[in-house]
Amino acid sequence: MRYYPVYLDIENQKCLVVGGGSVGTRKVMTLLSCGASITVVSPTVTDELLGLARKKAIALKRRSYQTPDLEGVIL
Repeated sequence: MRYYPVYLDIENQKCLVVGGGSVGTRKVMTLLSCGASITVVSPTVTDELLGLARKKAIALKRRSYQTPDLEGVIL
């Protein structure tokens, strides 16, 4: 088997998604369904992510990824 499945309890845990396109949006939706606290870092984002940020469902940083973005995140 090439991939190792990992099951994590991420409810109320800080998670970082780098990239605001269709793949990043899909990841955000899955993480939200698990109850994660999500920050998205990307200079460009989908309208769906903008809407989630406006509703305060996610935090959004409209810039390129920086190493300190990883501080305190579990995933």
